[in-house]
Amino acid sequence: MVDDVRIHRIPVSEIRALSIALKLRESLADFVDCLILGSAIANCDVLITEDADILALRGVKDYMDILNAYNPGFKLFSSKEFLDRFLCGEDSW
Repeated sequence: MVDDVRIHRIPVSEIRALSIALKLRESLADFVDCLILGSAIANCDVLITEDADILALRGVKDYMDILNAYNPGFKLFSSKEFLDRFLCGEDSW
């Protein structure tokens, strides 16, 4: 295993991430996806994913309610959306 200080490992047992994951379970069938998204919402500004089920949550009321409660500035992007928006000059970070 390589130790890289730029990589922040989040324990699966983190209470805030688990709480969010359990709430996401109502909208997202795959609990592993719930854990990934819950951890990202609890600890990040952006999640870049190609998971269609996660990306489909954008605009869903239950998902938006979770974001508003835990991390209103959180964004979901596909890799193409992210690259188009932030690396091709449309927007800045």
